[in-house]
Amino acid sequence: MDSTSAASITSSVTRSDGVSTLPSTSDRATITRGEFLNLLVSELTHQDPFKPIDNTDFAGQMAQIQSLQTSSELSSGFKDMSSAFQTMVLRQDMSAAGALIGREISGTTSAGAPIQGLVDSVKLDNGAVSLMVNGVAVPLGNVEEIKAAAAPQAQ
Repeated sequence: MDSTSAASITSSVTRSDGVSTLPSTSDRATITRGEFLNLLVSELTHQDPFKPIDNTDFAGQMAQIQSLQTSSELSSGFKDMSSAFQTMVLRQDMSAAGALIGREISGTTSAGAPIQGLVDSVKLDNGAVSLMVNGVAVPLGNVEEIKAAAAPQAQ
């Protein structure tokens, strides 16, 4: 790499007062794949033809590109998996709450007030499942007791 290439790389980390600094760890971790490829192309474009980049260095840079891409794909996969897990938990909560309709529960409202009564319905509000008891929402996680359903009376 010649001085032109080195200067263009160094200038990206030179402060306005002329002092060169290394970017912080978090700044270095935020380089995108496109930025990395642009940097690599710039380096290859401005290299000294009599001193080309060493094959080992080039292979290392290509490995870094692959690592960055793999990391990005893993991150995307984890986000998708997290979203699917949250959806699954929400469905389980809705199913459990639905099974409580007509049952007597006791617990606390989201404001912390104690409440007891029959579950009239189930409500989904902002991604949280609540039971409706006497017209008041009771978060599913605030249920403290569930009483057995009354046996049907014989006629």
